[in-house]
Amino acid sequence: MVYVVDGQVHPGHKPQGDEYQREPTKFAHDGNALDLESTELHLFVCAACPWAHRALIVRNLSSVLRSKITVSVVSPFRNDDLGWEFLSDENRERVKDFRGLPVTRDNSPVQAKTLVEVYLAASPSYTGNITTPVLYDAKSKTIVSNDSFGIMRTLVRSAPDELGRLYLEPEAIDSAGRALDVELAKRVYMCGLAKTQEAFEASLAHVNDELDRLEAQLGGGRSHLMGDSLSLADIQLMVVLARFDPVYFDLFKCYKRRIASYPNLSSYGRRIAAELGDSFMLDLDQIVNHYWSTFSGANPSGAIPIAYRKDFLDGGAGDFVDDAAPSVQAAAQADSSRTAQEEAEVQQRKARGEFVREVSAHRNWLGDEDFPMEPGRYVLFVSNNCPWCHRSTMARAMYPGMEDLVEVATMFYRRGGPEDRWRFLPEDPNELKAFETAKPELLEGIDRADPTGNGFLYAPDIYKLSDPDSTQVSVPILFDKKTKRVVSNESADIVRMFAMISGSFDSALLEQIDEVNARIYQDINNGAYRAGFSSNQQTYEEATQRYFKAFDWLNKKLESSKYVLTNDKPTEVDLRLFPTIFRHDPVYHSRMKLNVAMVSDYPNLNRWFLDMKSNPAVQRASRIDHCVAGYFGRTGNSLVPFVGMEHDGVQPV
Repeated sequence: MVYVVDGQVHPGHKPQGDEYQREPTKFAHDGNALDLESTELHLFVCAACPWAHRALIVRNLSSVLRSKITVSVVSPFRNDDLGWEFLSDENRERVKDFRGLPVTRDNSPVQAKTLVEVYLAASPSYTGNITTPVLYDAKSKTIVSNDSFGIMRTLVRSAPDELGRLYLEPEAIDSAGRALDVELAKRVYMCGLAKTQEAFEASLAHVNDELDRLEAQLGGGRSHLMGDSLSLADIQLMVVLARFDPVYFDLFKCYKRRIASYPNLSSYGRRIAAELGDSFMLDLDQIVNHYWSTFSGANPSGAIPIAYRKDFLDGGAGDFVDDAAPSVQAAAQADSSRTAQEEAEVQQRKARGEFVREVSAHRNWLGDEDFPMEPGRYVLFVSNNCPWCHRSTMARAMYPGMEDLVEVATMFYRRGGPEDRWRFLPEDPNELKAFETAKPELLEGIDRADPTGNGFLYAPDIYKLSDPDSTQVSVPILFDKKTKRVVSNESADIVRMFAMISGSFDSALLEQIDEVNARIYQDINNGAYRAGFSSNQQTYEEATQRYFKAFDWLNKKLESSKYVLTNDKPTEVDLRLFPTIFRHDPVYHSRMKLNVAMVSDYPNLNRWFLDMKSNPAVQRASRIDHCVAGYFGRTGNSLVPFVGMEHDGVQPV
């Protein structure tokens, strides 16, 4: 992005306050019909931009305007030093696969390399942002308008025989259109670009209220917003709907429900897209690539989601059907140690931007000679947003006697301190974020100090008490208060340990449990992290594909059983699977860019999830608010979509 002051180009974004405000356009036509014969008109657009898209659609609906107004398309990859760029030898390779609305050179006589050149050629002392669309007259060398709302109406008046039907009730259509812009089209940006949690939540409320209003308005078989025929208001709404699920929902955190989850809005979207036909020129590849590469503050790893490339209401789950192929990483267990060669390979993978989970160093067992079974002797240090901790606390809550045998110390869901480690709730209120001050219930249940009396401040302190040279930093940690040693920090061991100690482990199922656990760990539990934390595009894509193939695999398995392996009660498999499924809709769908589908899109998996979630032991061990606050509150733009705790598959719609 660039902005211009008195004809001088400045790189980056024009400074904004806490609440994003779209800058008013500086060029506007008088609203009358264009003189199509004595002008040479060009429309500059970006395929990703909704404001440009709606102007382009109106132009495309008229054969007269298509013959009189040429179109130039800038690259969706915005350059912060140069702004919007046209096709060039430098960017040709990067944009060559965009075929819905191909990137072009400047087809006007200006022959500009960047859009800012068009602005300055028309107005050398221009001050403002460089935006699309731009309607330019080459004969007078002027910008007719860069106001999409006005351009749409001017185009209608310029081809009344073909387009007059879009504007039959100007006053009512203008009123509806301006309301859509204020309450939806601009508000999604105000969500994504908000600087404070308060500003984000205020705009998000507007977005969700407007979607609810539109859903109600389109009920009762209503085909269009303004009656029985297509209008400019429908086009204004359609360009927002087409971007909502692919971009605004996850990247801008416009959480509550996807458009696909609104029966009336989704049917309406399908209907209007079909009615627009070839004039729609929707290029989802450019839309997804533009937003997810441009708004880097909300996408710190930089990988681009693979979802929503074919259909704006379908992320493409049907493309990831389980092929029963074994995982490439055959070992599949978190609890294996590494050889020197394996460690070298791990370092190479990290260097490529791939997420690699560290190996646990403490693998002892309760009931061993050093760690006898004494109630109250052991403490399990956890953080509720951590899925590896979650399965450990679930096992403690679900298996008889474990809550008496092992106490729990709950650490803060946001790491901190000089080395960014797991810690107890900070005493300094200045370390809390605004949303934590506004929602004190979030902090309930978190320990403010080490309950063992050893003065631990951070997780590494627990390890170093008995081993000063320890480099371990992770949770969960099963700790022996008597010997002051770590029993185990491998969650898989802790889950099985609790099951076996309580007599709840069915050894007859051991082979099946290990086989299914292997895939669940590699493709789902760890797969979510490999997708979300990898900056390498190929690694992200491979992890995402495996993740959703595994979802399909589970959905098929659960067609014939209540739980993954059994019908009578959950096994270790269900406990190890649940934390990831629990986090998928409200966290991983957005934060890990696993937005191909939601749990509710897999009927059997969703039924299993809701059943597990209703289990009182699972409820005692689960804090979705800590998950949402922990993942979103410390990365990217730190805006937390708390409303997401209730959307789609998390609660029945």
